[in-house]
Amino acid sequence: MTGSKNTIQLVWGAALTLMGIAVFFKIPSVVQRLEAAGQFADSMFFVRFCFFLIGGILIIGGVKKIVGYFRSGGDAGAD
Repeated sequence: MTGSKNTIQLVWGAALTLMGIAVFFKIPSVVQRLEAAGQFADSMFFVRFCFFLIGGILIIGGVKKIVGYFRSGGDAGAD
């Protein structure tokens, strides 16, 4: 059970990292749509900051899980 639990943590870490990278690629199109709507025209710096913060937290959390997986030895000795 421990081996599969570690593997799930590795997959979860990879998914977090990929989603964080996807957020960084999606920011320009989302910001452009928000600017066109005009609702957030005064607070675009804050909106961009929040998107970058979310992306950064996702990437850092994912990398932390991946590094933790490999530091614990991965699936070695799971039996």
